[in-house]
Amino acid sequence: MLHKSTPATAPAVVRGAQVGVAQRVVASHSDHRSSQETVARLDGAGFPVERTTIVGSGLQTRERGRGRLSPADVAGRGAVSGLIVGALVSWLLVLFGVMTAEFSALWVAVNAGIVGAVLGATVALLGYVITRGRRWFTYPPDVRAQQYDVLVDADVADDAVRILSSVSSAPLPDGVSASRHDDAR
Repeated sequence: MLHKSTPATAPAVVRGAQVGVAQRVVASHSDHRSSQETVARLDGAGFPVERTTIVGSGLQTRERGRGRLSPADVAGRGAVSGLIVGALVSWLLVLFGVMTAEFSALWVAVNAGIVGAVLGATVALLGYVITRGRRWFTYPPDVRAQQYDVLVDADVADDAVRILSSVSSAPLPDGVSASRHDDAR
């Protein structure tokens, strides 16, 4: 979603990008890769791509279950987390001189890692037992858009359209409509 700025205020600069600068759509695609190819064409023709934006609209989040985790999977993940936390804590203890010189830093790290792994596996299994395994599924998130618009700053939009219509004799990818001009939304 694009936010309009009030016309009374000057554009603010945020990390090199100008907020509130009017942009126009020079191409629309049904997939992100094609919109990236359009920006690559503009870049290849010397167009200042820092003045382009790809905006996805109609966003949808999809989660697809990959199955229930077994108690062994849960314990393994908990053990790895505990191992990392234990080793990090021991490293900090040695770094800040809390441990005396009679202990080897490696010995402290190994023992703290082992204790952390055991505690991590125990806590993870305890959570698994309390929920009776009902909430232990893996869902890799997938965000998709129905449409991807390539926008450029309004003052250089005509140049971008000209480049897109003449940059090569090959057809533009995925039915790009280089003549489509929409005012900034």
